[in-house]
Amino acid sequence: MQLQQEKLHPIKSLFLATLGGAKALHLEDKIGNLEIGKEADFVVLDLHATQLMRFRMNQATTLEEKLFVLMSLGDDRTVCETYIYGDLAYDAKGERDKRLVS
Repeated sequence: MQLQQEKLHPIKSLFLATLGGAKALHLEDKIGNLEIGKEADFVVLDLHATQLMRFRMNQATTLEEKLFVLMSLGDDRTVCETYIYGDLAYDAKGERDKRLVS
């Protein structure tokens, strides 16, 4: 988008990464959001994972600003937990659910 002199709004970016992507694949009846009955693979993120993120999040006043900070400064340190089909597969403490990891 930047190369085309345009900007991607943070809310649209989140949509494209979730339900928008599911719709593009014609899978919105199975994935794309956290509605009851859908397959749930998701991560839990720490919005204050680094000192810089903590500083920027404290300055952010809107959801759009917080999403922008997360998209631009977030990295692997931001991931607290990962769930596959709703079951915990990874946590930041290094503990993995032995049923899901071979």
